[in-house]
Formats: sequence, C-alpha cells, structure tokens
Amino acid sequence: MQQMQIPMSKGTLSLVLAGVGFALCFSPLGALGLILAIAGFVLGIITLKEAKQAGDKQEENIALAATIIGGIAIVLAGLSTISTILFLSKF
Repeated sequence: MQQMQIPMSKGTLSLVLAGVGFALCFSPLGALGLILAIAGFVLGIITLKEAKQAGDKQEENIALAATIIGGIAIVLAGLSTISTILFLSKF
C-alpha cells in the first residue's frame, strides 16, 4: 500500500515557519516565535540560493518572502523576549 504524500517545497516550509514565528512574537510565547523565525529565515536563505541555481523563479520569490518575514519576525520577537525578561526581572 502506497502512502499519499503532500509535496511541500522548502520555500513554503520556510514561509510557514517565518509566518508562525511572526504571529507568535506578539504573544507571551515570544521566545518560541524567535526560534521559529530564525529557522524560517535560515531556511529561506538556503532555499533562495538553491532556487537561484535551479532557475526556479516561483520558489525564489517564496523564499525571498520567507527571508523578509523571518527577518522582521526576528527583530520583533527579540524585542518581545527582551521586554518580557526585563518585565519579569522586576518581580
């Protein structure tokens, strides 16, 4: 029996990771958002390089979007995590 697999490109995976990281950076789980944003950003850069070499324009655009969103999410989640640590250190 053959299992059905849903194909997911690296660009899509990096975009999902960066997007979830971006969403979590506005929650108390900012540290998890930071980790996911870094993963999406790094995977986006790797995929961007591979897509340029392969000449796949669609994959390249998805990876570029993931890299941009991941970078923004890293900054926001980092600020959120730092502010949470500073807030909790007062207690």
